Amino acid sequence: MFRGRKASPASWRSSDNFNLIKLLELSELDRQRWEELLSVAPAATFFHTAEWAQLWEESYSFFKSYFLVDIASDGSYRAGLPFVKAKKLLTGYYSMPMGSYGGAVGREAFAETALYHRWLEVTKSIKRERLVLTSPTEIPALADLGFRVKRSSAQVAEGVNSGRLEAAWSAKTKNEIRYALTSGLNVELVQDAKGARRCFELAGKKHPKSFYTAEFYRTMLEILLPTGRLFWPIVCQNGEPVGFQIYFPFKKEWFYWGAAYEPRFSRTRPGYFLFYHALQQAKEKGAERLNFGATPPGASGVRFFKSRLGGKDQPVYEYAFGSAVRKKLRAAYEKIRGRV
Repeated sequence: MFRGRKASPASWRSSDNFNLIKLLELSELDRQRWEELLSVAPAATFFHTAEWAQLWEESYSFFKSYFLVDIASDGSYRAGLPFVKAKKLLTGYYSMPMGSYGGAVGREAFAETALYHRWLEVTKSIKRERLVLTSPTEIPALADLGFRVKRSSAQVAEGVNSGRLEAAWSAKTKNEIRYALTSGLNVELVQDAKGARRCFELAGKKHPKSFYTAEFYRTMLEILLPTGRLFWPIVCQNGEPVGFQIYFPFKKEWFYWGAAYEPRFSRTRPGYFLFYHALQQAKEKGAERLNFGATPPGASGVRFFKSRLGGKDQPVYEYAFGSAVRKKLRAAYEKIRGRV
């Protein structure tokens, strides 16, 4: 699996909290048992699912997905840590990639230190650049292991199913939504490769050097649509795509992941139009909260939009392990590729 130093069989033996920790490739993972674990793990999010790991592995040749899993004597999964390996100039490890949540999950509150120790062990190599993990909660075990932490915030809207969210909207926000609903827009769901391509082209107008490729959009649709964990509405006016939003439903929480809009139609308020329809679906499915995710630096308009719809700041912790020199090498590489 990994080149470089490997943990000996004896070193996989854990402390009192674990029976045996194994490193599994995506193809080796028992998906039913992993789903059973996620269904009862309090810290589990959509981004811990096998489908999210599969998306990265199938969309990009330099990504490989792995799972560190604590397996009980009866074969069930007691806890686990999903991550991806990104092999480029240097090798990075992410749980999970592109700012989404990751980290260890278990059936109950437990000491995660053993899993994180194993993560450091199995990823150790001369080309290792860094390990990165993003979590909505603080993880003291990572700080103890030498990870640096950077705190930011995500916007989360509570009270979706109770009606408290809509009741808290300002009069101006309600007017914006009413205006959007009478602007001659119509919404449909992306359900085939053609629809995914339309969204990719729409997003490309705003971000011509985006990391997300047409293949990524198509693969996301193919993997997630059958699972019911994808809500992907696109809004049109007179047959022309105006905008889209992407949501990942998981348990009682919907994760808002991405969006793009055609600037020429901004006066019709397509963002409000799409959000209203997503909110109705979330309520029907029994969702309790909408997680808008973190807002990129400088995107004040996006943050304003989220806050108007009820998003309140909640902490996000990004943990990173790696040398400062290699971090500079990565920054130089990304600059050459035109991504900064």
